[in-house]
Amino acid sequence: ALGRALHRPAILPTPSFGPRLLLGGEGAQEVAFANQRVVPQRLLALDHRFRFDEAEQALRHVLGSVRT
Repeated sequence: ALGRALHRPAILPTPSFGPRLLLGGEGAQEVAFANQRVVPQRLLALDHRFRFDEAEQALRHVLGSVRT
């Protein structure tokens, strides 16, 4: 999302040694390297309205890039 918001390729990989060191091999695989869909259930249940639906939209706003 950050690469898309900046209109640049995201080619710099995240080093894996940090999460592996902190969480162990299995913990890093399950927590740090897994794709996670996070849904704010409690806020949605309270009818909270977010300004942006997606992380890329929020990043574009924060970084001052309004192009789509």
